[in-house]
Amino acid sequence: MKSLDVGCGPGVLPQGWVGMDAHTPDDSGPITRHDMTDIPWPWSDDTFEQVAFRHSLEHVALDQALLVLKEAWRVLRPGGVLQIEVPELESVCRWFLDSDERDRWGAWNQTSPARWLFGQQHGNGQYHLAGFTQQRLRALLGEVGGANGMVMGVPHGYVPIMVLRATMMKPPNAM
Repeated sequence: MKSLDVGCGPGVLPQGWVGMDAHTPDDSGPITRHDMTDIPWPWSDDTFEQVAFRHSLEHVALDQALLVLKEAWRVLRPGGVLQIEVPELESVCRWFLDSDERDRWGAWNQTSPARWLFGQQHGNGQYHLAGFTQQRLRALLGEVGGANGMVMGVPHGYVPIMVLRATMMKPPNAM
């Protein structure tokens, strides 16, 4: 199985995965240094069985998100699966507004509402440029590949927000 992790960052990828990240330190091994907004991506049509965005799509300007998703669809094989995981904007905003001023900004770590709203901001690519609701993500998926996309909100786990998880299969007869 050949799978692509878009915006993977540095680190180890699971067996069978390759990554793409604009800010990886080098262009060796399974991670290709390439900005996801630089289209076309360096792969042929129908290359991957799975394309995943794991907390990376929010780092793209909203007006570029559709173009990036269409490019992911291009490199996805018929029968392949597109997966997206992003913070759910409404719950992040609610958490930010319901927190007191000191807690909103906190230590700028995983438990800081401001960090979930604006991104880590530790370097290039670490800023959130877009936010997604279930309705917006569902609409984008509809523009990319039709109506077979599923979007659901799930609790994050250790912070009081929802995370959107979207999955859409490219029809086996798609060109």
